[in-house]
Amino acid sequence: MNVMLFIIVVIASFIIVRIGAIAFQLTGLEWSLAKFQSLSYFSGTGFTTREAELVTGHPQRRRIATVLIILGNAGLVRVVTKKDAAELVEYLKSSDYGVTSVDGHGTSGQVKVVFTIVPRRELKRVAELINKFNPQAFYSIEEVGFVEKGILPPKQIGGFTNFLKLFRPFRKGK
Repeated sequence: MNVMLFIIVVIASFIIVRIGAIAFQLTGLEWSLAKFQSLSYFSGTGFTTREAELVTGHPQRRRIATVLIILGNAGLVRVVTKKDAAELVEYLKSSDYGVTSVDGHGTSGQVKVVFTIVPRRELKRVAELINKFNPQAFYSIEEVGFVEKGILPPKQIGGFTNFLKLFRPFRKGK
């Protein structure tokens, strides 16, 4: 089951990166460069390359890069369990995740279905929590294209970044 989920996520990621590369190519980037930049933005790596300047200096390419970054950093977690999910829901709520829980009817009877949006860097931790809560629970993780107006966990910002903000007390207006 986990292998199949992994294969699905890899295939979906490949398709997203390929579409991003095609979009970059349509803006005039060479194909090999477009593929690399698409993968870089989707995976959150490679921003220090000289070629990244070709993306940041072009408005359409910046929009494409923004979409790739968003797609690469969030996942929808869906949990289906026969067990009462109140403990899992409460833990997710206490961790500042928005949670939706509904009653459902599966092949083998009544189930609880729990939905939450999780930043990619926290997916492993949430998957471990689900397995701790109920090792027999079915869960799937899907890529999220866009999220707006929900209860999302606050961004974790490192201490050094907060320290640097002390030296920039006023933000320049637009």
